[in-house]
Amino acid sequence: MKQLARALSDMFNATVGYVDKDGNRQKTSPIVKFNIEVTDTFNGEPNYCWVRRYMLEVPQAASRGAIVRRAKRIAGWTGKRCITVDYGDTIELRPMGECQVCFINYAS
Repeated sequence: MKQLARALSDMFNATVGYVDKDGNRQKTSPIVKFNIEVTDTFNGEPNYCWVRRYMLEVPQAASRGAIVRRAKRIAGWTGKRCITVDYGDTIELRPMGECQVCFINYAS
């Protein structure tokens, strides 16, 4: 029975974990950090009359959609439709009908 439990444990660790640069198996995925800025706009351009800044930590395997959903939750825009523009290292969110913008920047 112990051999079966060990075999299942080894199989689970082999499929869930990742191997770091030194060849050691890790059970959790590495964390990636993003800076989030929410500010107002004037004539469609960021105004920075007021600004709220946050730090978002997500697993490295998180998709672009997961990052956007978490940023919208932090900004208080859950359920609001947004125009999303991806510039590579920066994602811009503009909620429909509001004069605000959110920038999601890669931090580390």
